Amino acid sequence: MNEFYGATIGSALRSCLEAKYPREACTHNRRQSTESKGREGSLAAPPGNWGPWVTVFDQVAGPPRTLRIEFNSSTETPSTFSVEIQGGNGQSFQRPGPGSTTVRLTENMATEIRMRARSHGIFAQRILVAVI
Repeated sequence: MNEFYGATIGSALRSCLEAKYPREACTHNRRQSTESKGREGSLAAPPGNWGPWVTVFDQVAGPPRTLRIEFNSSTETPSTFSVEIQGGNGQSFQRPGPGSTTVRLTENMATEIRMRARSHGIFAQRILVAVI
């Protein structure tokens, strides 16, 4: 599984370019075209409380587009969970998981999409996120 090495995609790429991590860590952090297959990451979902915010997508400027965000539990004892999503034209909303949602991006606008999660069960979960 790909992992982000930094607080944002930009800082992860800088770390890779500064040779703090092996070259393989940089492969999914390269600037991708609009025909890309997307990015992957994960969120911590503690029981009852929101986990930390994680940047799952950032864009300096580009054409208008719609992103699909998928989120699923990867733990051995999965339960339902919630995700909160901020970004993409100032949107902020919550969705139950597992599931997916779409976020619309406006042309030539700097965008950062952040997510956090919380478990509805008694155990913490690791939530896999794919941005397509």
